[in-house]
Amino acid sequence: MDNANFEKAEFFSCATFFKSVFFSNALFLDAKFFNCPATFNGAIFKNAAYFKKTRFELPPRFHNVDLHQDTSFHRAISIHKVGDEDDVRAWRTLKLAMNKIHNHKEADYRLEGLPTKGITWGGHQDEAGGEGVIILYRHPI
Repeated sequence: MDNANFEKAEFFSCATFFKSVFFSNALFLDAKFFNCPATFNGAIFKNAAYFKKTRFELPPRFHNVDLHQDTSFHRAISIHKVGDEDDVRAWRTLKLAMNKIHNHKEADYRLEGLPTKGITWGGHQDEAGGEGVIILYRHPI
């Protein structure tokens, strides 16, 4: 896929990029994914992939993905119910993919606990296990 520019795009049905090959930069800046998980399983990013300020209603799927070292999820967020086994696997897979390209800072998030003062690398879930917010990567509170 050449010239993949989805800046500010809004996906209201399933967005599936299964086994897509992005030859040039993949821009998902400020994009929004609603109703079902964005699926990038098996995708190959040959150049930069920017998911900055991207909003995922459900955890994105990045299983067996090949990320370029210039990949960013800075200030990307996901608002969903936390705790589903598939969701936990999706976050773990994304974290492993980011670690694989040695982007440890952006991969350093957690699925539990409350945000710390100043900067948070994680998110929170309400005590009843309902709606929560996971901030994927570093952002000012």
